[in-house]
Amino acid sequence: MPFIEYKWKKNIGPILTLNIKGKAYGICLCHKIKERSLSFLGLEKFFCSRCLGILSGSVLAILLHFLRYNLSLGIAGIFTIPMLVDGFSQYLGFRRSNNILRLITGILFGISFNYFGGMF
Repeated sequence: MPFIEYKWKKNIGPILTLNIKGKAYGICLCHKIKERSLSFLGLEKFFCSRCLGILSGSVLAILLHFLRYNLSLGIAGIFTIPMLVDGFSQYLGFRRSNNILRLITGILFGISFNYFGGMF
């Protein structure tokens, strides 16, 4: 029988762990840090800027798919690069990102995630 556990890890944020047959599968949820969140319709209580962008990009990819506009895998791959550069350069302390950049890179990543995730 699966067991679900929710914990807050100091360095990562909220983690949802699902234990199935002795194996633990962890899912990192949004950290919801206030200064990394856009104030928009109360969504800052649920998502940071980057997570909001990823969610928006995923919805946009679904809409594009229904409109019969599909990206090539090469373009979808290029869409992942800005978020990786933004996230890692900030994490390594090279620079500070801002919420608009997090939102935009999240949207691009959300679009590409749907293509690489096998949805289309």
